[in-house]
Amino acid sequence: MHVTVAKSAGFCFGVNRAVEVVYSLLNQGEKVYTLGPIIHNPQMIEELRQRGVTILETIDNAPKDGIIVIRAHGVPKKILETLQEHGYRYVDATCPFVEKIHDLAEQAVGRQQTVFIFGDPGHPEVIGIKGHCEGNCFVFRDAAEFAEFTNKFPEWKNKPVTVVVQTTFKVPEFENCMKILKKVYTNATIFDTICSATVSRQSEAVELAKKSDLMIIIGGRHSSNTVKLYDVCRELCETVLIESADELPMEKVRASNNVSITAGASTPAAIIKEVLHIMSVEKIEEMNEASFEELLEESLKSFDTNDKVHGVVVGIYPNEVTVDVGRKQAGFIPANELSNDPNARPEDLVKVGDELDLLIMRTNDQEGTIMFPRSVWTLRRAGTPLRRQWKTSLSSPALSQK
Repeated sequence: MHVTVAKSAGFCFGVNRAVEVVYSLLNQGEKVYTLGPIIHNPQMIEELRQRGVTILETIDNAPKDGIIVIRAHGVPKKILETLQEHGYRYVDATCPFVEKIHDLAEQAVGRQQTVFIFGDPGHPEVIGIKGHCEGNCFVFRDAAEFAEFTNKFPEWKNKPVTVVVQTTFKVPEFENCMKILKKVYTNATIFDTICSATVSRQSEAVELAKKSDLMIIIGGRHSSNTVKLYDVCRELCETVLIESADELPMEKVRASNNVSITAGASTPAAIIKEVLHIMSVEKIEEMNEASFEELLEESLKSFDTNDKVHGVVVGIYPNEVTVDVGRKQAGFIPANELSNDPNARPEDLVKVGDELDLLIMRTNDQEGTIMFPRSVWTLRRAGTPLRRQWKTSLSSPALSQK
């Protein structure tokens, strides 16, 4: 039997950061509220509940004795304005990729353009995007729904529209939508805002499913990206979706010659490891004659505190710089840690492709995350090292704290 574990399995950058925000606030002794579940994983939600985290369904009559965390999905603009107007303390952990879609939607409104959103209208991310559109806005869950709209309302064909997409939308479905749009709409500006991590995760899952007798998808049943992984794989081979190791269908596993495993963006590393541990106990051999435990330890290898690592800048945003340090979880440096000058902009300090030597000050072995706050970093550009001392900060890896 051969078993393959997807390299992209587990936490995406946005979810990882949002969870770290909550842990950081808890460690600082703060009472934490999250606006909706911070992550679509029941085990993680239960763990946070036991640590005192309370989930708020709305901000109506929300308590003011703690800090409200806005999850990676983001929220409508009106909610942010309400939090500010009523003096709530909050941390905005909206994923930068989702934040970009908010900006695109607002810019389209400023140009008096209609916004087409491709995604699940009931998903919190899509609700948040729609909440940044004050003008005409339409949401389409699939190509069939878009085709129906196109036929029913032909007057929109020549009007200027801006197109954005839910970050976890199925890639093949978006391609089907674009075939219709490009044939019919003559004045459309298209932004493919599907997260690159989503694209990689779905593409890898498809390739694994083509070679497998059984695909095991690990993740919450309410997680959009997890369900989409299940959907794209079940068309190619037998596929099961499990939330925990207790649900592992060992009879199906034993009956399969090739088993592949992937996990949704909201699946903690600890759950993936538990699944692999149970399978290894059953003495199922992993490909390349390596045990599941060895494979996972390599995949989720953590660095020790005070270790020096080498990274490359892969993204620059107004609030942070993301760094690839050779692991699937991206490291990141908050903007306020880059310089003592509060007016300094990240794009003026580093460039994409810059090489950084970093000194780790914090790790989370359970989640396989890497943090670089309050450290020393060395920038290498054009062969000339430039050493900077990050300023000391008590902030969490949040975008902002109001």
